Amino acid sequence: SLASLAFDISLFEWLYPLLHGGQVRLVCKEDILDMAQLQHHISQADWVHMVPSLLGSWLNSLHAEACTQLTGLKGIATGGDNVPASLLKAVHHTLPEVALLQFYGPTEATLIASCETDAAQHNHSIGQVISHSEAYVLDQDLQLQPQGCVGELYLGGALAQGYLNQPKLSAHHFIAHPFKQDEGARLYKTGDLVRVGKDGRLSFVGRSDEQVKIRGFRVELGDIEQHLRALSGVTDCVVMVQTEDTEKRLVAYVQSTEDTEQSALIAKWRAGLSQQLPSYMVPTGWCVLAALPLNVNGKLDKKALPEIDMTQAQAEYVAPQNEQERALVEIWATLLKLEADKLSVLANFFELGGDSILSIQVVSRAAQQG
Repeated sequence: SLASLAFDISLFEWLYPLLHGGQVRLVCKEDILDMAQLQHHISQADWVHMVPSLLGSWLNSLHAEACTQLTGLKGIATGGDNVPASLLKAVHHTLPEVALLQFYGPTEATLIASCETDAAQHNHSIGQVISHSEAYVLDQDLQLQPQGCVGELYLGGALAQGYLNQPKLSAHHFIAHPFKQDEGARLYKTGDLVRVGKDGRLSFVGRSDEQVKIRGFRVELGDIEQHLRALSGVTDCVVMVQTEDTEKRLVAYVQSTEDTEQSALIAKWRAGLSQQLPSYMVPTGWCVLAALPLNVNGKLDKKALPEIDMTQAQAEYVAPQNEQERALVEIWATLLKLEADKLSVLANFFELGGDSILSIQVVSRAAQQG
């Protein structure tokens, strides 16, 4: 089991093997962050479940000799976040004999609602509904959408009772079942946009609202913007998601007329948000603008927003002084998709967009270089 006990999918990692007569291997956090130790545990497993970011890090650390140690591995399951097609293709290319499954399901629908059992061949699919669930693709009037048409996914079957002490939120997301007369029958409004194919497979298209997932955590971009607008020096702002390969970053475009050094402003705003929000909701990319770009209708023109320079938040640039520092700068630059000659040795890895998963690759690549 690789998931934290605070992550709902840990219930699946624990209970599914035990209910089928199997064993569960518990892996401590230190071993999960050490690719060599993680490889040792996986080499002794039949099946393993990993979130996409960890799966990508582990796959990047594999080499030919390590692959030969995985002869007992029968399958890999992933889910809990959007799974890039490129990651599924890479897993299949590296480990063609290993079965590859993709799970989909919110906590409100008891963890897993659908499963793609052939993710290598159907890498844009979240699969077909499993036995305890129902799935309906509906329009805004709760009418069924035809095959191939995009609609919002509603789930039925085994559902949560609602949100504790939040009756309005529960009433919004859990509605009376429009197609069943059974007393108490309900559907859960997921907010996910999907389309259903002729074979019954569901394909994820996007979100109907501004909710995104960052490293498995649900994030409402509007919540971040609301907190950011309340900070001193912020006239207006927009928070977006920037995707680099399998990694997602929150980036903030801030309109400000305050006459202060940009790096100092960003440091102040980051500190302000950190006091009110969890770390995964604090943007790692920042851009300060005199005015946000608008289109002819006076609405925000997101296409006109400049590219984020992740190194702008650095208070000071200090060049590497020796070979070890130069090697680490190159590793950081490669993993964070930054220009090495702009990266200061005094920079904070996590403020530049790094996280615990990427830090694993830093350690692994540094060890390879000696």
